[in-house]
Amino acid sequence: MGKFADAEKMPKDMTQVWLRDLFTTNIQNFLKVFFPKLHQQCTHSFTQIAPKTISRFTLSLNDGMNIGLKTKRNGEDVIIFIHVIMSKISYFELVERIQYTKQSLQKHFYHPTIPIVVDLNENTLIDEIDEESDILTVQIMKSEIDNYLSNGNIVALALLNKYIFNEDEREKYCFDIFRKVVQMQADLREKHSLYQFFLT
Repeated sequence: MGKFADAEKMPKDMTQVWLRDLFTTNIQNFLKVFFPKLHQQCTHSFTQIAPKTISRFTLSLNDGMNIGLKTKRNGEDVIIFIHVIMSKISYFELVERIQYTKQSLQKHFYHPTIPIVVDLNENTLIDEIDEESDILTVQIMKSEIDNYLSNGNIVALALLNKYIFNEDEREKYCFDIFRKVVQMQADLREKHSLYQFFLT
């Protein structure tokens, strides 16, 4: 069974809803931990772009999860586009598709677009992306579990639990992860969305 087998136990659309909620409601912490410079520049609130709108520009990336957020960077309107890799794809295809999506979003919204790639695969592709590329990248790794817990990185913890951990690992870390979720300063709706990653 593949590492994403658990996601197949529920309707795909619901998984996507929970993923979008996960990133949208925890984007501040996600950026603070993984991209602190960008986090400091984005001092305004984040608004999720409607999934139907994003899907118009991400047909070439429909084998992953795509989230679009509007905010301001240094006072200027900007789009943050997040792509979660959910299947194997070659480095060249990935970069080409991300760049095409970025250009399409910029043309539609007339705002600069910052692409972020989140890799859930152990044999990561993101190391191959040129450091000078404007594509920001992060790999979610088991070895970083202690850092995710200490930083309260709920996005990373949820992705680990749902898509990367095996059953033994879920059992080993479930208490620590649940405790971190409960400690979050989030409203009930946000917590309900987070719980889906640990109870299904």
